[in-house]
Amino acid sequence: MLFLAVLSVASLTKAEDGACRLLGPLATSPYFQPGDIVIGAIFSIHNSVGGVNPSFTARPDPLVCKSLNYRELQYAQIVAFAVDEINTNYDILPGFKVGYKVYDSCGSGTLALMAALDFTNGQDMEFSTNSSCPTQHFVSAIIGESTSTSSLALASTFAPFRIPLISHCATCDCLSNRNEFPSFFRTIPSDSFQTTALVKLIKYFGWSWIGTVHSDNDYGNNGMSTFIRKAQKEGICLEYSVSLYRSDSKEKIQKIIDTIKTSSSKVVLIFMTTADAMILLKELYTQNVTGIQFVGSEAWVTDPILVSNEQYRFLTGAIGIGIPKKVITGFEEYLYNINIRKIYTSPLMMEFWEEVFNCTFRKKTGVNEKICTGLENLRSISHPYTDVSNLRVSYNVYKAVYLAAHAMNNLLPCGKGLEYLYRTDCVKTINIQPWQVADQLKSINFTFKTGENVYFNENVTAEARYDIVNWQMKENGKIGIVTIGYYDTAAPNGSTFWINNTRIIWAIGQSNMVSHCATCACLDDKREYPSFFRTPPSDSYQSAALVHLLKHYGWNWIGVVRSDNHYGNSGMSTFMEKAQKEGICIEYSERFYRTDSNEVREKIVNTIKTSTAKAVVAFMVTADILVLLQEIFNQNVTGIQWIGTEAWSTDPVLIAKTEFTFLLGTIGLGVQQTSIPGFKEFLYNINREDLAASPTMKEFWEEAFQCTFSNKSNSNKTICSGFEDLRERGLVYNEVTKIRVVYNAYKAVYIAAHSMNNLFSCSKSKNLNSTRCGKDLNVEPWQVLEQLKSVNVTLANGQRLIYNENGSLEVGYDLVNWQINKNGKTEVLTVGYYNPFAPSGRFFTFNNRTITWLNGQEQVPNFVCSESCTPGSRKSIKKGKPFCCFDCIPCARGKITNTTSKYT
Repeated sequence: MLFLAVLSVASLTKAEDGACRLLGPLATSPYFQPGDIVIGAIFSIHNSVGGVNPSFTARPDPLVCKSLNYRELQYAQIVAFAVDEINTNYDILPGFKVGYKVYDSCGSGTLALMAALDFTNGQDMEFSTNSSCPTQHFVSAIIGESTSTSSLALASTFAPFRIPLISHCATCDCLSNRNEFPSFFRTIPSDSFQTTALVKLIKYFGWSWIGTVHSDNDYGNNGMSTFIRKAQKEGICLEYSVSLYRSDSKEKIQKIIDTIKTSSSKVVLIFMTTADAMILLKELYTQNVTGIQFVGSEAWVTDPILVSNEQYRFLTGAIGIGIPKKVITGFEEYLYNINIRKIYTSPLMMEFWEEVFNCTFRKKTGVNEKICTGLENLRSISHPYTDVSNLRVSYNVYKAVYLAAHAMNNLLPCGKGLEYLYRTDCVKTINIQPWQVADQLKSINFTFKTGENVYFNENVTAEARYDIVNWQMKENGKIGIVTIGYYDTAAPNGSTFWINNTRIIWAIGQSNMVSHCATCACLDDKREYPSFFRTPPSDSYQSAALVHLLKHYGWNWIGVVRSDNHYGNSGMSTFMEKAQKEGICIEYSERFYRTDSNEVREKIVNTIKTSTAKAVVAFMVTADILVLLQEIFNQNVTGIQWIGTEAWSTDPVLIAKTEFTFLLGTIGLGVQQTSIPGFKEFLYNINREDLAASPTMKEFWEEAFQCTFSNKSNSNKTICSGFEDLRERGLVYNEVTKIRVVYNAYKAVYIAAHSMNNLFSCSKSKNLNSTRCGKDLNVEPWQVLEQLKSVNVTLANGQRLIYNENGSLEVGYDLVNWQINKNGKTEVLTVGYYNPFAPSGRFFTFNNRTITWLNGQEQVPNFVCSESCTPGSRKSIKKGKPFCCFDCIPCARGKITNTTSKYT
């Protein structure tokens, strides 16, 4: 009945004035440039729309778009950029101004459909039934959308009118049906090709037992259905296959996470859109799910939004299929070229500017907000919008604009390019119909300015070429996408699929590391580094140990110097935080790296010389402090009590430096000293066969004995025989009486071996000749990872090795002191031990050795900014100084103290 009533009202309206009117407003376009010929586009420039609850009694309020999608905003800019290029290119549509109109679907199918209807109807709000249809369509071709589901709706809408829709990102094979979608084209391959590529990829690595998660939409459901069918034909088995959509309940998402965590398959194919994948990956991160080798589809695996998010570092090692990376010359500069006029004339660009620079152009009374000037510098920030280092889908948009332009250019009546422009017998007006453009697109074939030959195959889809990509950690600590191979259907038989195995970095959870020397507390984060373990303690313990050492001796006025790297910056940051909580004041804090300029080096040494703090904590690696100490020696700086970290306090390279006598009295922390039975004899046992087989040992031998194995006549060195006696050389290499870091490497080997040993179905104590005991064990790294987490090893010397939740062994430090021995040489003596796991106040245990302080004194020095006030006086903080620095003034009458505070 309601439907009939609506029809009656509509017919009455039509009968009264003979006109049809749009019931609602036109869809809004945030990006528009008028022209003789207009290319349309629909992108999700915003991610979502605000909630509107219709009452069904009045016209609903307009939908409000929320949350800018920088990737899609970049797509809109590419349309504008390409159109500007075309308008300056006389080979394409000469004499005509090309315009564009971009609609924002805001991630809403409703708004996408509204935009489609606007493109179909034109821009007239009213149409008289007595007049004929306009002969010129508003647009001749449309680019969009980014999802298969939206593109299905758009392609269905445009099909009856044969308006060409060129998608840059919709890959669902369901769109290949030419009877249903006769005017649909795409510059991205169909998922029919992607699923074949994924099957080849998984089969290449011999993975036959996997799990899959896919988006519960047209892209995911159709793609996964095709993948499963092809995978089964190739002998690949699925333990589970589950689907997820971004709006699914928490219970369903948790069920999927539990499935991934508890399943025995450790290879997971994620065939999802970015929006859905983000929900899944965020939950995997939150629940610290590790040990998974992820395989990704093109929709998310190269998405810069995911790659740039530090939360997703656990995906390092992920492998997948990506659209080939391209370069668009001049586009980066175009993105940066946003002036005040562009901002004020475009609400979209104003919104973008406010969001990027966290400011506002609209001053509100009583609200303290930063005001935008419009002169802020985009180049000063790193942002996904201006990132053109990984153009993949963006290039498909660029190509789609040129495809539409070339198709229309082919419709010019008197030839192409300048020929059309200069011929006087040609009519300079043209009525291009969308169906004509669609026909031209079917047979389009031109060479792009990049040299690429652009055409559609028989399914009017771009030829399938994919990069095979790998998520890898770069030197700057950020994730990068590295191309490790390709899948190309146009390549000759036998070379359609290729992978460079040597470039692959596997998943963090599958590449286990047991470090003997890396102590940075930054490595404690098991979400970021789930497969990292170590045998020395974390610097979080070392920082606490240094603070406890200073507090033990009552030193509260110090200077600090650190290496300008992860070790120094992270360690010193933790130290300073702990020190300040314990009432320790820091007069200066300097950082230094070995390659710093002479000016920087001299400035730091001058600071040490002129400061009043005579106790200096050096949180540095040997390579850095060696350079700094050389400058201190050159300037003859003395009278400093050095406090050292384990990285340099026991380093034999520094100890052997005779000029560093000013370091006598240094006190610091060291890795526990021990011995390894039989190791010394092992070091001496180098024969000629060993030298011949190892270039490294050959180099060592030549350097140790100042000889050469080469017979070059111009060398004045003696010829090495290989029979030289290492016992005659006093080398650091031979020194095994005070092993420290070397023992950590020794422990690491045993920990790895025991972890793998635990994977055998029969232990060493059983009969290995038994037919029931498997000898051919295929040990996977993720299996070793699980064993490392629960390792429990007792070494021959009785030391027990167990990892804590941060992947560190619960061990302490030796307290060491630089002294002169009977032979007049510098040596490092262990004078105590620090146990970070002891009860508070009992961290240090001292032996019977006497500690030597700076200048050879045996009395503990006092390093404070101000001496304690005596009874009858109180402290008065010095203006502009930290609380450790004060004057002592008499107490007020009637307020006398008879105690002396340790610090005040």
